[in-house]
Amino acid sequence: MHKKIIFRFMDHSDAIEKYIHKKLEKLDKFFKRDVQPVFIEMTLQGHREKHCCNVAFKINSIEYHNCIHMQGQDIYAMIDEALIKMIKDMARKKEKWSFGYHIGYSL
Repeated sequence: MHKKIIFRFMDHSDAIEKYIHKKLEKLDKFFKRDVQPVFIEMTLQGHREKHCCNVAFKINSIEYHNCIHMQGQDIYAMIDEALIKMIKDMARKKEKWSFGYHIGYSL
């Protein structure tokens, strides 16, 4: 997996970066069998005038192409929510593929 974390309009934080890498370990189970590269990008953007942040979370691989956007005041909460939404979406897609695979070949 190729992971990239981008900080925009805010200072780089090793604590936030370490937190994100620890959270991204949960995605490993979805890509265990992928031979092709998986690109994960998380962009953290602070607002200059408002006291909130945007989190954009993108995954690109052969099977998954998804982008989640979150906005709020607590950056850690936004990271968690984006990750939870991404995991739910990926689990839903994986379930549809496995269900479709069994139906397609059982006839």
